[in-house]
Amino acid sequence: MKQEYDFSKGERGKFFRENARLNLPVYLDEEVLSYLQERAKSKGVEVAKLVIVFLSDFTFDILTNIEGYICTVLVNWYRRRCGTPCLGSKYGRQK
Repeated sequence: MKQEYDFSKGERGKFFRENARLNLPVYLDEEVLSYLQERAKSKGVEVAKLVIVFLSDFTFDILTNIEGYICTVLVNWYRRRCGTPCLGSKYGRQK
């Protein structure tokens, strides 16, 4: 590498493409990959398709239940920190 680079003649945004699609590589553990390959084979689909379906369902579940999830996380954190029941259980959302 050079010690210094001259960007004075550079053109801002020259390679920017508004609708460009970025495909991220995903690296899985051997055990996870083997499991997904077996499931995909038994269903007759590609591993990528199986992962997309799984992530879509998972994301939908998280987004539709985010309030309850955040409340649960905060209540559990408070209980661990203080060792006492959370006031939110009395005044907050009831399950």
